[in-house]
Amino acid sequence: LQRTDEINELLDSGASLSGHERNCFFLNTGGGRFASASATSGFDFSDDARAVARSDWDHDGDLDLIRDNLYRLTFRDNT
Repeated sequence: LQRTDEINELLDSGASLSGHERNCFFLNTGGGRFASASATSGFDFSDDARAVARSDWDHDGDLDLIRDNLYRLTFRDNT
């Protein structure tokens, strides 16, 4: 139980579980090939990203991206 409390204290202070590696984002260019779009996508944060979902979140007809990490969601409009 003591170790759990220590881990919770670290997370509450904003500590990273991943060591702050940069997130990667790849674009499917067809033919089994992918190109790195990490920097241009705006998703190359150095935090604990967990998942990315695409949806027309704001119902404007364009796909949006939503990224989840340990602490908050990040929304990218019309990506």
